[in-house]
Amino acid sequence: MKPQLLLALLLLTAVAGCGSPRLASACDATFCEGCCDADGVCQAGNTIHACGVKAGMCSACDLGQQCTAGSCQAISGTGGGSGAGGGSGTGGGSGTGGGAAACNPNSCPAGCCDLGGVCQPPSKSTCGLQGAACVACGGTMTCSSSGQCAAPVVCGPSNCNGCCDSGGKCVVAPSNGNNATCGTAGMACVDCTATAKICTNSACANPPSFKRIFVTSSTYNGNLGGLTGADAKCNTAAQSAALGGTWKAWISSSTVDAIDRIANVGPWVELGSTNKLFNNKANLGTTPLLPIRTSEQGTLVPTGGASTDLAWTGTRSAGAKSPYNCLNWTSESHTQYGLAGNPGATTTWTDYGGNPTSCYFSSDPYCCDNRYHLYCLEQ
Repeated sequence: MKPQLLLALLLLTAVAGCGSPRLASACDATFCEGCCDADGVCQAGNTIHACGVKAGMCSACDLGQQCTAGSCQAISGTGGGSGAGGGSGTGGGSGTGGGAAACNPNSCPAGCCDLGGVCQPPSKSTCGLQGAACVACGGTMTCSSSGQCAAPVVCGPSNCNGCCDSGGKCVVAPSNGNNATCGTAGMACVDCTATAKICTNSACANPPSFKRIFVTSSTYNGNLGGLTGADAKCNTAAQSAALGGTWKAWISSSTVDAIDRIANVGPWVELGSTNKLFNNKANLGTTPLLPIRTSEQGTLVPTGGASTDLAWTGTRSAGAKSPYNCLNWTSESHTQYGLAGNPGATTTWTDYGGNPTSCYFSSDPYCCDNRYHLYCLEQ
């Protein structure tokens, strides 16, 4: 036999004895010192996503573990792992001797687990709940109460029944009287005072051509804090009812007539209606067209009797001062006197009538320890 033919026969015999030829790329111990992934590709085997050795199937390490020598091991201080070095026994990671419990939904229900396996409270940089992996919220995103990165809540029609101020805060207020923050349905607040207007029905509008009068729902003794204190009580009552405006009490001192304290800005109407009470300032020296019984709250004050339901005035007819003013409205003494009027009447609205008698042995209606209302006129 020729040497060339003999060599060919030997080669064919050798190939047949070896079976099918092996691909160099096959993932097995011959070619892969790490681990084989699900696609049969050899991985280095030293990462938490693909951990293993000697062509074994790659494992994904749990949160709080690291890949060490091809085995998922607990990071120092977090307990045992599920790899070769872990164990459920007494010396293992998840047993009684493995140290602190790994971060998971059971051990971290109100926070998230960072890359080091530590439970973190929800924040912009560590957002998550129920032991989920922490996520950093980028840009203007914030961590919501549900543990999700979300755009910040912006004041607007979907979440504000009032108006939105310059700081993005929802201002919920009555539709009338909030002149500096006027608006509704999540619109931007408008300062009506900048254009000398008032807030009416949640929109800036020109002031009405009339002014209003009310009688305070609260009562006070004769120590009103002087004329200034009486005015302050009227304005406080108006503010409590969101009426807006500027108010003065109908009250005289020993040197000032009540009518001279009031601006000539009439006509004046009953609060909450267009029922006219006085046509002009001069009419304040006469009688109102209707009793002045409506309070700042829109309710009617009682008019049951002189001992309980009067209004301090210190003012006679024609709007002139009387000598009875509780020491210029600084006294609540039972021995001092102050003139009062009757809100339930027109003819005696500012002067209930008569002169003080004696507070020593009787409840004279003009004794300064009585508690009465105040008339308040818009200016």
